[in-house]
Amino acid sequence: MGVGVTVRSSLAGDREAILAVVRDAFATGGRDGQEEVDIVEMTWSLGAGAAGLELVAVDGGQVVGHVLAAYGHLDGREVVGVAPVSVVTARQGEGIGTALMTELIRRADEAGLPLLVVLGEPAYYSRFGFEPSGPLGLSYPPAGANSPYFQVRRLTGYEPAYRVSSPTAGSGPERVTDLVPRPPMFAPRRSWRIGVHRWGCAVVMHLGCR
Repeated sequence: MGVGVTVRSSLAGDREAILAVVRDAFATGGRDGQEEVDIVEMTWSLGAGAAGLELVAVDGGQVVGHVLAAYGHLDGREVVGVAPVSVVTARQGEGIGTALMTELIRRADEAGLPLLVVLGEPAYYSRFGFEPSGPLGLSYPPAGANSPYFQVRRLTGYEPAYRVSSPTAGSGPERVTDLVPRPPMFAPRRSWRIGVHRWGCAVVMHLGCR
C-alpha cells in the first residue's frame, strides 16, 4: 500500500467522497458505476451496514478506497456479507484493496463474528482465506450449486453448526437467498436475509478487480 495511506472507519462526512470512489472504480467496460452507487446508498438508507465494518482508505485527507459490509441472517444466525470493494482507478494495483479487506477481516474476527460471505473471483479472495462454500453446505442460487465464486471466510467464532453435513431427504444445503438490505421483522436494527439479489451477481463479482 502506498506510503501515507491509512485505513479507518468511515465517517458521515465521507459519504460524498465514498460515492465518487465507488462510481470511479466501477465505471469501466461501458458501465457508469451507478448500480454500485445505488447499493451503497440503499445500505445507508436502511441502516444495514455492520458497525465498524465500513472502512475507507485515506491518503492526504482524500478517500481513495472503500469497503462496505452488512449484517444478514443464515437460518436465524448472524453473518456478514462483503460488497463492494472500491479503489479509485488511478490507485489500483497499490495494495489498497488488500489493506481494506485485511482490516475488515481482522475487525470481523475481533467482533466474534462466525464467518464472512462474498461472491467474487476465487483467485483473488483465496489470499484472504476465503474458500468455496459448497463443501460447507452453503449455496447461493444465482451462482449455482457448488459455485466456486460464492465463498466463505471462516473466522475464529465459526462453529460446525454452520455446515449442513447430513441434509434430510428432500432438503439441500442452507441457501444464501437475499442480499437486499431491508427492515427486520423484530430485530432492533436493519438487516438483510441472505438471498437472491443483483448485489451478489452484478456487484460482488467485480470485487476481484479491486
